[in-house]
Amino acid sequence: MSFYPGALRDERVREFLPCRRVVWQRNSSQSEVLVGNQLLQPILENTFGSLVRLEPGGALLLDFGCELHGGVRIINGTPPGRIRLRFGESVSEAMGEPDQEHAIHDEVLQLPTMGMLEYGNTGFRFIRIDAVGDGAVELRNVLAVALFRDLPRRGAFRCSDSELNRIWETAAYTLQLNMQDYLWDGIKRDRLVWCGDLYVEIAAVLAVFGDVRIIADSLDFAVRHTPDPGRLGGIASFSLWWLIALDRYAFVTGNVALLQRERDMVEQLCRIIVSQVAEDGREQIGAMRFLDWYSHDDEAVKHAGLQAVLYWALRAAERCGKVLGLDFAGVSAAIEKVRCHQPECRSNPVPAALQTLSGLCDRRKELSTMHPQRLDMFSSFFVLKTLPLPEMLRQLRRQWGGMLSLGATTFWEEFDPVRARNAGRIDELPVAGKCEIHSGAGDHCYKGNRRSLCHGWASGPAALLPERLFGIRYPEPGGRTIIVAPEIDGELEFVDAAIPVRDGILELHWEKGKELHVESPRGVRVVHDADAASGNGGSMR
Repeated sequence: MSFYPGALRDERVREFLPCRRVVWQRNSSQSEVLVGNQLLQPILENTFGSLVRLEPGGALLLDFGCELHGGVRIINGTPPGRIRLRFGESVSEAMGEPDQEHAIHDEVLQLPTMGMLEYGNTGFRFIRIDAVGDGAVELRNVLAVALFRDLPRRGAFRCSDSELNRIWETAAYTLQLNMQDYLWDGIKRDRLVWCGDLYVEIAAVLAVFGDVRIIADSLDFAVRHTPDPGRLGGIASFSLWWLIALDRYAFVTGNVALLQRERDMVEQLCRIIVSQVAEDGREQIGAMRFLDWYSHDDEAVKHAGLQAVLYWALRAAERCGKVLGLDFAGVSAAIEKVRCHQPECRSNPVPAALQTLSGLCDRRKELSTMHPQRLDMFSSFFVLKTLPLPEMLRQLRRQWGGMLSLGATTFWEEFDPVRARNAGRIDELPVAGKCEIHSGAGDHCYKGNRRSLCHGWASGPAALLPERLFGIRYPEPGGRTIIVAPEIDGELEFVDAAIPVRDGILELHWEKGKELHVESPRGVRVVHDADAASGNGGSMR
């Protein structure tokens, strides 16, 4: 029951996190008072030794121990004082000039007398406080205010490799932080519902939390707030990804209520994507023609990837249309046309992976000979899905494990393992002679502090690990039949997974030298297929 008529109730919870350590300080005294301090309320009387004092020009850099979404509560003493407050996902960001796009990370604020101030709605781990007025500033406490959805994890993953376990847990945590009002791409920057990126995020949500309402809400939000159905979010290819994501959701969960609600949109998109097929089968996707940033200036690579995305979207349209009873003969004809044009991938793994997963053609043999390239974590998800399992795990450790080795507690939108070879940690002050991996690196839209260090599309391993290791595939719509074809790496001693499925949880346990143990909910049929290849597109619908 709402206290206010017409109010919207926030489904998230708030928790207060005390400071874990003081990273750096200047012209301050008694900063140790803040570490572990759980004081929430201003007090009138001074308790001996309970105040941190920042002299004019003094400053503190505080670490809350992990990336979080929210703001800070500052409880101060008698002098009102003025401060400069900087949020940072890394030490270097908080110590420098934080990015101000999508959320404010750098502001001068007035503290009240004997009061408290809450400020900020962003992603951060570190804050820097500078006394910028003429007088000193007294602080009783500084707490992080974490804002998140307190959802139970229905999915789980554990194996004999502790690094893979950390990758899965961090991916799940990254995902949960980005489940705010809707599924966001980032909690610092890109606090938006990007239709192109929803696919990976929805796959991860289904693997960790199951069929929760935020999936349908986010897909629906994108439709309700875009005037042109052919350019969801302003990008033509994102309309195709929206349809692919909708199909994935309905195919795996069997929940067609959203399909029925979006019937008009599906019908419009069917007509639009058919019109994007030339007579010779080539894609003619309009502006903005976007695949990923690293191929944005290479039209041949972009075409090879978009041809696969169009084919994938046509297959999704055909499946959705059948469920909805829509009769679009043009979709089937377009599928046959597009299948006849299979452009070369120019040694780029992204279009090769997308062509394989979409079913346009099988490029796995070519993928095995392609040199690793710099990729964002969205594109990497599809590439890893198609690589042989030993290579997939190697790249997973190299990219996602590489972030963990530099102090990450959430996964970033982009990571370059080559630059990381001589990089300092993000939770330490910059070191002379080492690459500053956050503020001093990055390309395209990932430059410097603009780069997001907690990005929803980087949560892909939460879905990827259990699906690839156990060869999970959904051969038919509705999720009532599941194919299990374990492809376990020879170095692993055991693998356990819990996967939310229709009507319950699919539990899997594999141990070297023993038979696979499977427990499935009633109404879900599990087929063991030792000969099935888990690297195809069936499991990724």
